[in-house]
Amino acid sequence: MLICAPSNAAVDELVIRFMQGLQSPKGGKWIPKIVRLGKSDAINAAVKDVTLEVLVDKTMQPICNATVVQNLDDLRQQHTKACAERVEKQKALDDARAQNIEHSIGLLPEIDTLSSTIRDLRSRLDQQRDQKKEIGRNAEILRRQCQQRIMNESQIICATLSGAGHEMLRNINVDFETVIIDEAAQSVELSALIPLKFGCEKCILVGDPQQLVCMHQLP
Repeated sequence: MLICAPSNAAVDELVIRFMQGLQSPKGGKWIPKIVRLGKSDAINAAVKDVTLEVLVDKTMQPICNATVVQNLDDLRQQHTKACAERVEKQKALDDARAQNIEHSIGLLPEIDTLSSTIRDLRSRLDQQRDQKKEIGRNAEILRRQCQQRIMNESQIICATLSGAGHEMLRNINVDFETVIIDEAAQSVELSALIPLKFGCEKCILVGDPQQLVCMHQLP
């Protein structure tokens, strides 16, 4: 079921009531599985826990990329240190040659060893960067799978009318049997058509068509 309203405030009020529970046909309390779609900065803090973003973060298995990040940091430090040592050795060699000091020849193997170490560290850094990118791609695939699963398992999805055109709903295969539009009398006709694009069997408009008229007549 997709439930919409023209404003974020109206949608959040509905979500808060759903989170408190609905009366079941048997008279008990029933708390449906709710997903609130929308931008986090426009959503009431009281309903953050049922936003898609938070639900996905809670559901996703942690991706063990901390080791890769740590390895990258360690390799960068080693690379920086080796480069600094090579610069220091090269300067010492240049100074020794300028002064015709015989032991300068002993610096050459050290510089060659440092150069070989630096090449090896660069190669390992490239491998770690590629691995980090691969982990990032896998994480995005996993995130989309979690989004799909959460949407499929939800019983009520709530969004503003414009939010019903959210990219998430376009990318995820979701069919809504029923669409309910609350405060329908306050909505713009064209925006009310957005949630109907999912081919619902029933559309229920809720709202007082005289509400705005009464408010306008108040002194």
